[in-house]
Amino acid sequence: VGRPCESNADCASTLACRNATADAANRTCSTCEIDAHCDTFEICNGDTRECAHKALFPVHAMDGVVSLLIFSGGAFAAGGGLGGGGIFVPLLVLLVQFSAKDAVPLSQACILGLALTNVAMFVFKRHPYADRPIVHYRLAIVMVPAMLLGTVFGVLFNVMFPEWLILVLLVLVLGIAAYRTFNKGIRTLRKEREE
Repeated sequence: VGRPCESNADCASTLACRNATADAANRTCSTCEIDAHCDTFEICNGDTRECAHKALFPVHAMDGVVSLLIFSGGAFAAGGGLGGGGIFVPLLVLLVQFSAKDAVPLSQACILGLALTNVAMFVFKRHPYADRPIVHYRLAIVMVPAMLLGTVFGVLFNVMFPEWLILVLLVLVLGIAAYRTFNKGIRTLRKEREE
């Protein structure tokens, strides 16, 4: 509080950059008094006088755009056998200004919906070449405990790490995944052209 600033981005996530006096050049980080002091997707909490992300209602136009993009991203992710978190988190952070700490659990809720839908779609299907279900349940029994343990550590890291570190790790992991996926796509394309 009291630090000179030019925009809300220069202040802590709950503070607003505003004029403490009538002098427009004298802007400092301070608590909010009205919603207009906060960013587009934030409201001023009257009790704490801190900026906080708005609730779903009233709906902003960008909320509809992001919902459509998450729906489309979820459809492509499910079709490719991915969870979709690599699509959802950047959309939530970049387009509707969620913090990384808030975007990650929200994307997990979206992924849960995708996972339940996928299970409902595949639970009764049979493997085309083997006499077993299409879902390899023995392999799932081995993989799921390790995945759940990783999820526990991920939740702990989300609480412990500062937001900048979460964003750096997110960019690093997504960058590596994108690079490997792109290279595999190029190899697959070359292989298909040779056949």
